[in-house]
Amino acid sequence: MGMGYAKEESRLQRERYTAELEAVARRERRDQVPDEYRGAKESEDPVERYKFHLAARGRRKGTVEKYARDVRTFLHFRQERKLELDHSCLDSYQVYLLKNYKPASVNSMLVALNQYLVFLGRAECCVHLFRIQQALFRDSSRELTREEYVRLVKQADRDGKRRLSCILQTLASTGIRVSELPCITVESLEEKAAGVFCKGKIRQILLAAPLEKLLQKYCRDAGITSGPVFITRTGRPMDRRNVWKEMKGLCKDAGVEPQKVFPHNFRHLFACSFYEKEKDIVRLADYLGHSSVETTRRYTMTADLETCRKQLKLGLTEEEWGEKEGREKESSRSRKSGRNQESGREAYQGDSQGSGWKPEGPEAEFRRKKAGKGIRGRKRRSRRNRKGGKR
Repeated sequence: MGMGYAKEESRLQRERYTAELEAVARRERRDQVPDEYRGAKESEDPVERYKFHLAARGRRKGTVEKYARDVRTFLHFRQERKLELDHSCLDSYQVYLLKNYKPASVNSMLVALNQYLVFLGRAECCVHLFRIQQALFRDSSRELTREEYVRLVKQADRDGKRRLSCILQTLASTGIRVSELPCITVESLEEKAAGVFCKGKIRQILLAAPLEKLLQKYCRDAGITSGPVFITRTGRPMDRRNVWKEMKGLCKDAGVEPQKVFPHNFRHLFACSFYEKEKDIVRLADYLGHSSVETTRRYTMTADLETCRKQLKLGLTEEEWGEKEGREKESSRSRKSGRNQESGREAYQGDSQGSGWKPEGPEAEFRRKKAGKGIRGRKRRSRRNRKGGKR
């Protein structure tokens, strides 16, 4: 049964790759490859041809350049050590990456390398990715809190950067990626929703009523009547570099650590805020455009390190036993103290009523005042008032 499943999975992968190659051929025929990569098709450098291949598959420019960098890193490693392209070479490269990069970065570099090997026709050399356990808690040093977000928005308004203030509120209120920001257009404000195309997927982003009013007012004030809402002085849509640079300029005056302020962190803020309110991870995955809920789990970590540590106190160590015994002794002492106080009050009442003992000093004054507030006290005061002629 396992072998049959593996064969079926392999067949599906071959069919999927064949379909991608056909799509590449269609794009080449339609001249949909960007101009900067068209000349790379006939290049002698295999990495340049690989870049053309990625562009023809519809990869974005940032992805193409990142994959090309990762492949050149592998080629440099192999050239320095004069290794043949085989499994031993790739195993050595994996060890090298683990020593110099974090596991998540290693996996992203291996993905680029695997696609390059398939492009060369060496699919049998593809390597497996490392399995990384889901993080249990979020890193507080990089977590942007709601209070810090509010300070950033208010600081942008104080500095007269209304466009940046609206960008921050748009990213945090919709959870879109910064690369999807040009999809927020004047026309989408009228429809109260924006169509977003990213990573080969099309989804619809709903605009909340407060955000819609905010952006409509911004467009009126800025004189923007059509097209993207956020544009530069030359009329081009804002890109990641523009937004990132302006965000960093707010950190010092707003009192927020710079490592917490970057565009994708506002997407995390949206996800955490939505999940804490609704507790619906499936709907959140739809809003974020994730095909798998497992991807969304990374955005919904609400516990910090100390909370997770407290959850692991299960009473299974000697230290915890000692703490528990100490709490029980303290509780027992407090109960005994309460019983002693109660018995003392009873003895006090018995002595004062039966044995002729009378309180002195402040206690006597307190008892006289207390007795004067009762029914007998009111009767005595009434008799004294009648004798004195008062009604």
